[in-house]
Amino acid sequence: MAIIYPLILIPFLNIVVLVGLLIYCFYLTTMLIKAYFGFSTIRAVLAWLLPAILFLILAIILIIIIIVLIGASFAALLSSASSGGLASLPFS
Repeated sequence: MAIIYPLILIPFLNIVVLVGLLIYCFYLTTMLIKAYFGFSTIRAVLAWLLPAILFLILAIILIIIIIVLIGASFAALLSSASSGGLASLPFS
């Protein structure tokens, strides 16, 4: 940590260091799965990559559903405001 911390403080170099650490973590995870379960390298990569991809797809679907629901609620709010909102005030 004492070696990596100063590199993280430098603005451009921190991205390079963090991407390198991320790739190294993926490599270590692959080798761990490969050694523990006796998988080939391709199967070990797929063992951690497929759940991550499925989680990402699920998160995107959930975000789309939330955006659609919020948009529908705003549309209902705007339509109710235009039909019976300000126009029905006694002094308008």
